[in-house]
Amino acid sequence: MTLTETITNLTDQVTDLVNEYASKRDSINTAVENAIAAVPVLSVEYFIDQVNGNDGNDGSEGAPLASITKALELAGAGRSVAITLLSDYDMERRVYFSPGQNVQVEGTGDGEIKLNLGLHDSYIDEVLVREIGGFHLKEYGIVSLNLYNLDIVFPSDDGGTPNDDRFNSILKMAAINRATFAAMNIGACTLTMPVDGVGFCIGAEFNPGGLAVTGCTYDSSAMVGHWVAGAAEGVAASTVTTILTNLETL
Repeated sequence: MTLTETITNLTDQVTDLVNEYASKRDSINTAVENAIAAVPVLSVEYFIDQVNGNDGNDGSEGAPLASITKALELAGAGRSVAITLLSDYDMERRVYFSPGQNVQVEGTGDGEIKLNLGLHDSYIDEVLVREIGGFHLKEYGIVSLNLYNLDIVFPSDDGGTPNDDRFNSILKMAAINRATFAAMNIGACTLTMPVDGVGFCIGAEFNPGGLAVTGCTYDSSAMVGHWVAGAAEGVAASTVTTILTNLETL
């Protein structure tokens, strides 16, 4: 085969390859687009306005949802969920995590948005009790909760008697064989605890947990005994084996 014939042959092969690609270009592009679309979204953001929002909205700032419950439902398991509150929010009795969710609830403005925990009726073993509103993981898994730039308002005791402090917390822990680990960060918040206030930040009586409190404003004498459910009032944090925290006393 002469050099000219070799070049011609190579040219024909290249032409065939180009034509082959051209004939399949659309299907290749479609396959690439489908592959990109199939990559899971690992983080989502929702805006919530309990006063003017609607759970039928898409959760954008211009069309906010009405409830945290709906935001976590839309997000699904295994995602980081950033929630911005546009108005004061009265907590539901229990907002349920999905396993692997990392949730941040942040207020707009300068920390004036109130997260009112409230007291809610609950039946445990058919006994009526009260518990503060909060977040609950009832399945195996690891979750984290970050509360930022909020005024977190604990309720006054109204005579109800919560009988299981793990459920009387903002971050609730289920039975021994449930949550693997739960972490809670409270940052740049005001913690408002009445003199007769009830409730805890995190329930970690049996299950391990982490609690970080940074840049917050609170009355330390009012909060003592309300940081970790199951920990004795004023106990040194280093002696409580189920909790990792930057606090010195609980």
